[in-house]
Amino acid sequence: MSEHELSRIGAAEQAERVVQRLMRRYSADTRGPAPDSSQDPAFRRWLALASGMMPAAMERAEPTLADTRLIPTGEARRRLCVALRTPDQATALVLADPFDRAERLWIEARLRQEGRLRTRWYVAPAPALLAFVERVEQARLEHEVSRFGVRASRHDDIGAAGTPALEPLNRLLRLAFERGASHLHLDLPAHDPAAASVRLRIDGRLQPAGPSHPDDERPAPAGEMLHALAAMLSPQILRDGQLDIVQGGRPLSLPVELHPGHIVLRLPDRDDRQPPPSLEALGLAPATCAALRQALRPVHGLTLLVAPAGQGLSTLLRALAGQSRQEGQLALVLDAPDRDAVEHGLRRDPDRLLIDQSGEMSPGAAERLADLALEGRALVLAVRAASPWSAIERLHRAGLPRQVIGRSLGGMLVQQLLPRICPHCEGSGCPDCEGSGRLGRCVIESWIGTSRALAEAIETGAPAARLDRLARQRRIPGMAERLQQRLRSGEIAQEDAERAAPLAP
Repeated sequence: MSEHELSRIGAAEQAERVVQRLMRRYSADTRGPAPDSSQDPAFRRWLALASGMMPAAMERAEPTLADTRLIPTGEARRRLCVALRTPDQATALVLADPFDRAERLWIEARLRQEGRLRTRWYVAPAPALLAFVERVEQARLEHEVSRFGVRASRHDDIGAAGTPALEPLNRLLRLAFERGASHLHLDLPAHDPAAASVRLRIDGRLQPAGPSHPDDERPAPAGEMLHALAAMLSPQILRDGQLDIVQGGRPLSLPVELHPGHIVLRLPDRDDRQPPPSLEALGLAPATCAALRQALRPVHGLTLLVAPAGQGLSTLLRALAGQSRQEGQLALVLDAPDRDAVEHGLRRDPDRLLIDQSGEMSPGAAERLADLALEGRALVLAVRAASPWSAIERLHRAGLPRQVIGRSLGGMLVQQLLPRICPHCEGSGCPDCEGSGRLGRCVIESWIGTSRALAEAIETGAPAARLDRLARQRRIPGMAERLQQRLRSGEIAQEDAERAAPLAP
C-alpha cells in the first residue's frame, strides 16, 4: 500500500474520531441526542455558534483556491484544516475541530512564519473538509499531467504560476527524454564560457545534443545560458542531490552530480514508464528465452543476470518480473536494497525476489540474501560485472559466500548490447543516426546452466579458466555464436564485434 493511501486511511480514521468527539459535545450542550450525520443542519449551526467561526460550504469551494504552500495537502489531511485564498488577499482558514488548541497554535505559527496578517476563520465538518482536500489533490494531478519539467519552489500549489526562468532547463530535459538518453552532461569550462556544451548518453554512447526533430530550429542553449542553468542547480532547486521534475503527471527525482566545470543528470530508464517487455521483445534467442522460463517455474533457487553497467540489466530484470507474474507468481523487484528493505519486501510474501544490485551491496543485505538462498527462496540477482566469474567475486566480496552461491545457483544469463548498424544508411551516416552510422543496440547473450562439477568449482573458488571449461559443457549457444549470427545478418559491424568483451565462455 502506498504512502498516499496510508495517509488517506489515517485521515479518514482521524476525521471519524473528530466527528464522534464533537457529537458528544453537541449532546452535552443541547441535552439532546446527536444527529446521525455531521452534515445535519442543526449540527452545523451548533458547530458555528459554539466555535464563534463562520460556517464554510466546502462543497462549493474551488480547488484552485487552496493555498497549499501555507498548509500542504499532507498536513491538511493530518490536521484536518485547509487554507484558502480570497479575492481581497486575506487568508481563509477552515478547521474541522475548532476546539483543538494544539492545531490552532500550529496554524498561528505557520501564519507568523509566512507573514500572513489578514485572516478569517471558518469551520466545516471533517468529512466535507477531507472531500475538499481530495478534490485539491485530484486537481493537482490533472494539472501536472500536462506539465513537464522542474517543479517550482511552490510545486505543491496548483494555483502557483510557472517559473519562466526554468524553461531552458526544461527544454534540455525534454530533449533528453525524447532522445531516450540515460544521462545529460553539461560541460562548463570556466576559462571559456563560450565553449560550454550539452552532451547526451544515448545507447551507451556520449554524443552532442541536437534538436529533438529535424525541423526543430531551436539551437541548444548558448554558453552563457548553460552557465546560468548551472547556477540554477542550487540548494533552492536540488533536494539532497536530487532534481525533482514532473513528467506526464509522474513525479521523478533525477540524481545530480556537481563537479567543477561539469554537471551530470541521470535520467530514469525510458522503459520504466512502459509495461514490462516480453523476453522475445528484448531480442534474446528462443533457446535463451526457454531456459529463462524454465528457471522461473520453480519458486526456489538463485539465478544470476550478468552484464557490464549500462548494458540493459534493469530492462531484463523488469521483463523477468513480468514473466514471473504471467506464471502466477508474486515477483517483487528491489533496487540495491539494504537489510531493512529486504525484510520489508519479505513481509509482502513474494514468490520471488528480484534484486537490481546497481551499487555496492551492504553487508546486512548480503547476509540476509545468503540466509534466503539457503532457505530455498527464489532469488534473481542482477550484477554489473565484466564476466560471470567477476559477478560471483563481487557477490563474495560483498558478503555472499561462494559456498552459498554454488549450492543455490540454478543458472546464469550473461549479456552485452552492441551498436546496431543504422538500417537507413547502412552505416554510412545519416540524420536518423546523427551521422554515427549506428542506431540502437542489439543483444548478444549466453545462458549457463549449473552442473554439479561447476557448482563445486564455484564453492571452492576455482580459477576462471577451469570455470570456463566447465561452463562450456552446460551452456546453450553462447556469445561467440550469437556474434557470428549478428555479423552474418548485417546487424552489427566487424569492428564492434571485435571490441565486444568476452563475457561468457
